[in-house]
Amino acid sequence: MDDFAYAITKGFTWYVNFKERSARYEFWYWTLFSFLVNLVAGLADGSLLSGGSGLASSIVSLGLLLPGLAVSVRRMHDIGRTGWWVLINFIPLLGQAIFIYFAVQPSEPHFNRFGENPFVRRAAEEDGTIGDDDDGEEDGIDEGRKARNIETHQSSE
Repeated sequence: MDDFAYAITKGFTWYVNFKERSARYEFWYWTLFSFLVNLVAGLADGSLLSGGSGLASSIVSLGLLLPGLAVSVRRMHDIGRTGWWVLINFIPLLGQAIFIYFAVQPSEPHFNRFGENPFVRRAAEEDGTIGDDDDGEEDGIDEGRKARNIETHQSSE
């Protein structure tokens, strides 16, 4: 349950972050959360039974649009693809199938052009080597760790 809460919190706090990476669990927990919230809003509107779209459903969908798009883009970054691959969803059926295939792929294990592996970043957040240090700005992962990840990534190619 801790991962679910972390994924939802990160989805809302990073709702305009299209540059980092999101792990597979973050994407799927966000997808589950969005589905459940939309389901509840649809039930509240009665729109599931009538086939229409009510006010609550519209507000929820609009409110979850940007965070959902950001999580999807970060998920593509996590497997080494650009965020533009999210647009493949506009191709009916085949596009969604390809996107789901991409979304279930494991994370690239090392630092890639979009940043640190999400698991390394989360561990750094938890042990205090990354985060906020009273100056109001988020600190990055220490340069030594980043350099080690780049060296490891380059040596594995």
